[in-house]
Amino acid sequence: MTPDTLPLARHLIAELPWLHGTPAVAVARACREVSAAGWTAAEVLAWVRLRRAPTSVRNPIAFLRHRLHGATECWSTPELRQRGAQQAPVHERWEDLGPLDHLPAPPPDIARQILAALGHGAPSRAARDRARGLPLADRGTVELPLEVSEAELAAARREPDWPEVAAAFAALRLPESRVD
Repeated sequence: MTPDTLPLARHLIAELPWLHGTPAVAVARACREVSAAGWTAAEVLAWVRLRRAPTSVRNPIAFLRHRLHGATECWSTPELRQRGAQQAPVHERWEDLGPLDHLPAPPPDIARQILAALGHGAPSRAARDRARGLPLADRGTVELPLEVSEAELAAARREPDWPEVAAAFAALRLPESRVD
């Protein structure tokens, strides 16, 4: 262990809730690779916080080792570490971000790609096959005729309501991860 490892460990214990109560010497041993590479506490915290922490951690030292695995290879130079620390999220959990109303709306082409990836506004496979003149695949289902009014078509083609899209993304709740 280098002389800087123990203060780094104490700082991590103070900053990361899932490390509270963990012996500083054990945390220092888990951090010895990044400490030997000259990482600062801010850089280690930024790296560890790149991904959301699970709600419960049974083995904090194993979890910390898992998070730090490969860190010195990815952020190998002081410039990369500094840039990564500046761009890393400052909150450990997505819920801490609050409402996303303050974020600028994405460009229309990016928003269309996001909505298409989520399946909004994309025609069904059967509708695409019908438009190409291909026979419908027999899936044991009844294919209903597609009847869309002009008003519905106009509504589907209109520019998305960006605050509504931002609110939809803010309302997404991703499942909690868990590492034993």
